[in-house]
Amino acid sequence: MDTVAMRDHILAARHHEDNTHELARLLQGRLHQLHKAISTTSNEPENTLLCFVNSFVERTPELIDTLHEIATSPGEEAIIETLTATCMEFFLWPPPLLAGRHGMNSVMGKAYLCHRIIEEFNDCHQVFCNYPLLPLDFTCSNLIVHQLIGEPVANLLDDFVHNTTATLCEECNLSSYSAPVPSDREHLLAVCRRRSLLDDLSQTTIINNGFPCCVIH
Repeated sequence: MDTVAMRDHILAARHHEDNTHELARLLQGRLHQLHKAISTTSNEPENTLLCFVNSFVERTPELIDTLHEIATSPGEEAIIETLTATCMEFFLWPPPLLAGRHGMNSVMGKAYLCHRIIEEFNDCHQVFCNYPLLPLDFTCSNLIVHQLIGEPVANLLDDFVHNTTATLCEECNLSSYSAPVPSDREHLLAVCRRRSLLDDLSQTTIINNGFPCCVIH
């Protein structure tokens, strides 16, 4: 699966943001709406959030390329092809829920769709196959972007992801798929590390007074 078109869309969106600062202004207006689970220690929080979104978006094609790189069997290749083709379709031709968004604001929503689909499919793969496709935790970064997109759109996107993932699991017949747990976990981790997927996107999860918080630095 060639991610060149996806990367071209991201590059065009970054040029749009450089010229308009549209997303930066949007994020500044949403600072007071962020969930209490999200905080930043920066003196320029809107710039910190913009850097976070840039990293989140740039990670999307890396996830697609990584999934193809780690396929070790024809059965797994077919499953990954179905998953990544769906993500690419929604990134390049997003659903009407994201209509009217431009530049980085647009690709943030499209990247969120891809990350959430991979996250839910990863969880389904863990349930049915006893191991995840990727050894990654998407929870905190997706929580942050959910808030930055804003409700109710983000909730509608989550519903869309849930229905899409259920269909994907049926198409891939995950409930009947049988494959041995990969023996070379270190290779899998090395691939993710080489593509910087094990980095924390400049944010950490801490426990604050018993409540889990995503802190963006």
